Amino acid sequence: MPKVKDFYHRIEIIDECFRQRGKKWTIEALLDCVNQKLLDRYEETISKRTLQYAIEYLINEKAAPIGKSKEGARVFYGYTDANYSIKNLPLSDEEIVLLKDAVEVIKQIGSTSIAQDVVSVIGKLENTLAKNPISDRTIIQFERQATATGLEHMDDLFTGIKEKLVLRIKYQPFGKDAYEQLVHPYLLKEYRNRWFLIARDNRYDTICNLALDRIKNIKPTKEAFLENDLFDPNTYFN
Repeated sequence: MPKVKDFYHRIEIIDECFRQRGKKWTIEALLDCVNQKLLDRYEETISKRTLQYAIEYLINEKAAPIGKSKEGARVFYGYTDANYSIKNLPLSDEEIVLLKDAVEVIKQIGSTSIAQDVVSVIGKLENTLAKNPISDRTIIQFERQATATGLEHMDDLFTGIKEKLVLRIKYQPFGKDAYEQLVHPYLLKEYRNRWFLIARDNRYDTICNLALDRIKNIKPTKEAFLENDLFDPNTYFN
């Protein structure tokens, strides 16, 4: 199990303990509780120093309202805000956009090449993004392995589809001279270890397929974007 994942397991369990209202925690009692939960769930335990480091992380990095109180010689820890939880931290607009894009990609590759523990996170992400629902418009379709050439254009094309930008693409077919083409991008599709952009040819108003490894240059334009009424990405390739 990766060390980063171990660390966040500890953080989540400490958060669970501190959210128990009316409970006072000495460092020893907290360590016993955290280790019992870690042992039950992940068959591991931590040291007192590791627990103290995790508490410092919550205070310094997450601005968690962790307070100390003394009763005689004993020191107690706990949240000073009973409603606080690290699970309630708000997402910024930028983080929401990044998560939405990540979920779109993970949903496409999850059934084949991605580990099952990552796939299980998708539902949690979608719940987190409930107020910012993920579009049901298909943008990208993977085959089993993402090893195709032309991937240096992926970010620009993905953004073009997502932001509905008309793109001016310099394209060079095999054995022919390069030319420029104005397209309305709709879908990125992998087929037999090659990537293709499925788009509307602005000149002929028809579907065109452009191999990413033949694209030389991509520039966004200010032309009006035309929505996809030419094909259904979910059934077109059946």
